[in-house]
Amino acid sequence: MLVSILLQVISRYIFQKPFLWTEELVRFLFIWIIYLGCVLVSKKDEHIRIDFFLLRLPMRIRFIITLLTNILLVLFFLVVIIAGINMMIVNYKVRTTAIRVSWMYFYLGITSSFFLMLIYESDHFVRQIMLIWKDKVWRNKNKPDNINSSLS
Repeated sequence: MLVSILLQVISRYIFQKPFLWTEELVRFLFIWIIYLGCVLVSKKDEHIRIDFFLLRLPMRIRFIITLLTNILLVLFFLVVIIAGINMMIVNYKVRTTAIRVSWMYFYLGITSSFFLMLIYESDHFVRQIMLIWKDKVWRNKNKPDNINSSLS
């Protein structure tokens, strides 16, 4: 991505003839990098949260709210994956203006990233269900700062 941006700057300001394809390539790469970054953050379960009120609730209520949040996230990810697959099908034959690749690859980055986030979020959900199964949460009198810290 850096090389493409550098080529664009050099061709535009030094040679006065910008490459048409560099801006489009950077846009594609930037979107892929953003969504792959979301996957990495999702894997570590480190997405930004506002947990000011959540941390002040009793452990059981906190656990239930976290479970409901995970269920909603899984449903949202499924909706985005289905919409992404539909967009890939619709835009399969449509080509980009400058680099002449299918728009399907643009939507593939988003769809595949949400699929990976679905896998990681499902793993977090299963781990929380296993905590109920082991009865750790209901017997735990301590209040950890993060519910996920009791998953280890």
